[in-house]
Amino acid sequence: MSAPAIQRTKPLQRDRVELQTSPSPQELLETLLSITGRVEGFLYRCRNDRDYSMLHISEGVDRLCGYPAADFIDNRRRTFSTVIHPDDLDGVYADVDRALAAKQKWEIDYRLVHGAGHAVWVHEVGAGVFAESGELLYLEGFVIDIARRKRMETELHETQQKLVTSLAEREAALAMTEAANQAKARFLAIMNHELRTPLNAIIGFSDLMYRGAYGPVANPKYAEYVREINEAGQTLLEIVNSMLELTQLTSGKRTVQIEPLTFEQVHKPALRGIDGAIAARAVHLDIVPDTGSCLMAGDRSCMVRVLHNVLDNAVKFNRRDGTVTLKLEHRPADGTVAVAVEDTGAGIPAEKLQEIATPFTQIDGSYTRNANGLGLGLAIAQALLAAMSGKLEIESEVGRGTCVRIVLPEWRSDAA
Repeated sequence: MSAPAIQRTKPLQRDRVELQTSPSPQELLETLLSITGRVEGFLYRCRNDRDYSMLHISEGVDRLCGYPAADFIDNRRRTFSTVIHPDDLDGVYADVDRALAAKQKWEIDYRLVHGAGHAVWVHEVGAGVFAESGELLYLEGFVIDIARRKRMETELHETQQKLVTSLAEREAALAMTEAANQAKARFLAIMNHELRTPLNAIIGFSDLMYRGAYGPVANPKYAEYVREINEAGQTLLEIVNSMLELTQLTSGKRTVQIEPLTFEQVHKPALRGIDGAIAARAVHLDIVPDTGSCLMAGDRSCMVRVLHNVLDNAVKFNRRDGTVTLKLEHRPADGTVAVAVEDTGAGIPAEKLQEIATPFTQIDGSYTRNANGLGLGLAIAQALLAAMSGKLEIESEVGRGTCVRIVLPEWRSDAA
């Protein structure tokens, strides 16, 4: 037998790996400077002298200062301290020296002066590099553009200043308004008192003369004059009383007592004193009975006063032989009850609806000039309703009439 053949294996071949030497600190710095040259800022390494003489600086400095990085290396064409804004340079020196003394980093904001002449806000973060012996070798750090942030800070500051000024002006205006309202209230109170005394005398004496309490007036014409004096005095007294009431309402001196009110409790007393005007103008009054059992939450005397004023307007501003409809509307959707007063008068233009509840306002036109007064009725009604958490709703169409709704919250026994 022949001996088995011996298989020889080839020697293992190992992959040859060429070991590369690590990059030098200089090469690492240059690579980092190249990378940071593509951002809005720059890296630097400099000496701690008055010029901040640059040993290395990235190209990003060109975008912030308008000068190439090479200009600053070893102060070839200019020193870095010359591009720091003169008003900020001493502060930069002080902040850097303070941080170096504590061997801490610094973070400072200052301005660079661009080659084109304008200032650029920057933020610098830096630190000193020390040898093991404690000797300071150089400074290094990075500087970034914060112009956008500074603009935002400036705009925010200006906005805050404007807001503070606006609030101060508003408070001053409110104080002046309050003082004016108080002065107006005092003036009206005094005038009302001064007017009421002679008016009461005029009304009283003219009434005695007209009724012939101490003997008849010989001349019938004089008797007619006395009657007109009495009526004019009563009208003026009513206006004075209305002004005083409006003053009390707008100054918050009127208090209300909320209670459950029925339709009948309100409309019957509200019609007192209007019968004469209804008869004189031959107006038909249509009162729709309340078939439900809903109650309004309001002050009885205030609600009667409001409804009286609204009904008085509906009669005065109606056409002869017109109709005034009075009814109650239950509105469960929003938890309110409305007393609606509809008339068949001339109506009010849409652009004038916002004005009719303004004190001393009457809408110009033939459909209102036939009525007397200063236009205080609806203003008083609106102020009274506001005190009761209510409101007025007015709808009108020229040539067809007006509907005024007096809206109050519905009475809820569980909320009493």
